[in-house]
Amino acid sequence: MRWFFSLCCFICFSSLLSAQNNDVTTASTIAPLLEWQVADAIDVTAFHPSQNQLATGGRDNAVRLWDSTTGNETAILSGHSNWITSLAYSPDGTVLASGGRDNMIWMWNVETQTSLRLIEDHQAEIKAMTFTPDGSFFISGDMNGIIRFEPTGNPASTQIFENFGGGIWSLAMSPDGKTLAVGSDDSTIWMIGLWDDDGTWVTPLEEHKTPVTSLTWSDDSTQLLSGEQNGHVILWDVSNVKSGEDSVDHQQYAGHLAPITSVDFTNHEELFISSALDGSIRLWDTTTATELTTAYQTSAPVTHMSTSSVNPLVASSSPAGNVKIWSLERDILVDVITDFRPVVIQNTPIPPTQQPVDIVENSTQQNTVDSNQNQSSPATINLPNTSSPTLMIPSVGMQVGIKTFPLDGVSWAIDPHEPLVGHLQGTSWVNGNGNVALAGHSLYPNGRAGVFNSLYNVNLGDEIIVQDGDIVKRYLVSDIRVVDYRDISVVYPTAHSRVTLITCDIPSFESQTGLYGERLVVIADAIN
Repeated sequence: MRWFFSLCCFICFSSLLSAQNNDVTTASTIAPLLEWQVADAIDVTAFHPSQNQLATGGRDNAVRLWDSTTGNETAILSGHSNWITSLAYSPDGTVLASGGRDNMIWMWNVETQTSLRLIEDHQAEIKAMTFTPDGSFFISGDMNGIIRFEPTGNPASTQIFENFGGGIWSLAMSPDGKTLAVGSDDSTIWMIGLWDDDGTWVTPLEEHKTPVTSLTWSDDSTQLLSGEQNGHVILWDVSNVKSGEDSVDHQQYAGHLAPITSVDFTNHEELFISSALDGSIRLWDTTTATELTTAYQTSAPVTHMSTSSVNPLVASSSPAGNVKIWSLERDILVDVITDFRPVVIQNTPIPPTQQPVDIVENSTQQNTVDSNQNQSSPATINLPNTSSPTLMIPSVGMQVGIKTFPLDGVSWAIDPHEPLVGHLQGTSWVNGNGNVALAGHSLYPNGRAGVFNSLYNVNLGDEIIVQDGDIVKRYLVSDIRVVDYRDISVVYPTAHSRVTLITCDIPSFESQTGLYGERLVVIADAIN
């Protein structure tokens, strides 16, 4: 079934303000060595493969280069017209690729800090890019599910194919140069053998339930780490992946309360690391298949994390523009193991990992977390005592009623003065799984701010709550995007529980037609 809808929006001559989360440390097992801040949100980081250089990209549309030992900014690379969402260095470190929400990829000369060329072939946001280990191919994927294989010495010979699982959230090339892992919007990981001795092959890994947001390989190409939007991480044994999915052993790790933004192996063979929009960076113990400790916890989401191949360093970023770097020296990790690994005697079961804290309904009692757990939970709010459906976004002070916008077979009818948020009839609801689509005005006919005008102040990791009588569903914002007004994919059903907030994007107003060409979309995934 294909759905079509129209939202009536009106022009406003007022300015839009953006809000940023303050990045406040609430718990830390490993203290940062260095930290600094820029004015705009940072969404992606990448270490140079052989130098003490860190690249960052974010919502000021610029790529910034930093000395990772001092935090000094060394260059600003400008060219993108929208947010930077992906970065990748070539293996020899001479080229840095940046991809963004403007569907463009810029290739930069790292030494001269100038542009080499612009790739304009993608037609959707680029969240994932990588080079083959020998640097002979550059691979990029977009949210339309298109993958480009470009020979670095001959762009004219680029091969293009569609991903089996739709939009591409993550890409990772195995260190042996034989297998590409593709993290898909439909929750599948597609393993593609490209230059194997036995020829090309494709195998799906299908244990995830939500989009696969991060991938990384072990140095020996026998293990794969993957993170997904529901906060789960899976460690796969892919040493025999060609023989099919049934032979792929795996272990799931649960503990994060929001979408995973990065996963990586550490230089200690028993530990790996992950970051998420719940503001935490966690160390996991493969010997016990549990979380070892929350290495770092902040009040702001961790939008990305990367590790250095030059030094045992980790860098993280946040919507507040913070960059933090700290050490994962082997001695530090050994001390953490000593302090946090539980003593197991006669196969005593390992204590369960922490669980999300429930919302306190109609009470002034505060949520509490066990003092032994190094984590923070979303802020407690008192739910309204009402049987009417209600939408709440605490970070922007929103509490508004929800009505139904009926589907007439072609579109959803919306009064131009409608003060409430509308549930698009035919999409899912909070008493089941799937995509709950809610729409509202960004502006009213008189030019005043509409009910969804405050969506411009929402950040990644913010909490969204939908209440319908006794049913309370909590979500965390995992993606914010602007889409063409004809893009109806944002209301399509999903296999996982999600809420999608939709409004007309004010900057896209076209005075000649009196219409808006794009929509602002805020996507949030349910907290397990």
